[in-house]
Amino acid sequence: MATLKTYHPDYELFKDLQIICRDLYAGEAHVKSKGEIYLPCTSGMRIDGMGAGETGYLDYKAYVQRAVLPGDFEDAVNTRMGLLHQKPAVINLPASLEYLREDADGKGMPLEALLTLINLAQLMIGRIGLAVDATADRKLKLVVYDASSIMNWDNRDSGLQLV
Repeated sequence: MATLKTYHPDYELFKDLQIICRDLYAGEAHVKSKGEIYLPCTSGMRIDGMGAGETGYLDYKAYVQRAVLPGDFEDAVNTRMGLLHQKPAVINLPASLEYLREDADGKGMPLEALLTLINLAQLMIGRIGLAVDATADRKLKLVVYDASSIMNWDNRDSGLQLV
């Protein structure tokens, strides 16, 4: 049974992979900052001591400094973004929604920038949430939700119950 803290089962399956994809896209310095998550120390380093100033710790720091992360993932995402946006998007809006072109989120984000954000999330992790809401002056706005913040899924046998 779904609760207010229930993630969609498909998200649970890919959550760790999405974290890895975000980290890879963020680049080498970010990956290195995660320490032993991606660059575990050897048993020899542990034996030599991992306290500040100990041989194992110094060896580990040198190991991390020498580590190289090819930017293949970031390059692949950016290349595909370039292909997607090599021509301007054609967005047809009725006159009553034309204001969305300059302010799609109620905070001044142009619709083209929102499209770029959506495409980046699609290519990087394969998931993004969008909802339609209203501003105080009753204009529509599009609200973006990071994949990790999308909870409250319930899809029983009768179909999707809530998102």
